Amino acid sequence: FARALDADFFDFNVATPLPGTALWDLAVRDALFEGGAPTAGAYSKAVIRSYGLSSEELTQWRRRALLKLTLRPSYIWRTLRRIRSPRVFLNYVRAAHQRLKALLTQPADPKK
Repeated sequence: FARALDADFFDFNVATPLPGTALWDLAVRDALFEGGAPTAGAYSKAVIRSYGLSSEELTQWRRRALLKLTLRPSYIWRTLRRIRSPRVFLNYVRAAHQRLKALLTQPADPKK
């Protein structure tokens, strides 16, 4: 569905249970936490498992989906066509480097 939308801007985050929410209560009740309590702002890495996937598998699904969308030739070409100055080009290069580095770096221990 996300590919069919052909969006210019996109991101996927993993649902993170926060204290006082129904998801938190469910995660505690069903012992879904993997790797400790969630860190504020760490929505790119799953801290709970689902009933069918581990937290590492959920994180990898997110990673693969973002890579597939980010590395589409049409998306790259459309993004490059919008560049109108060297400063904007450098900003795009920095942002692409950070994004790809984050997506391509595997966590050493999925339980941490």
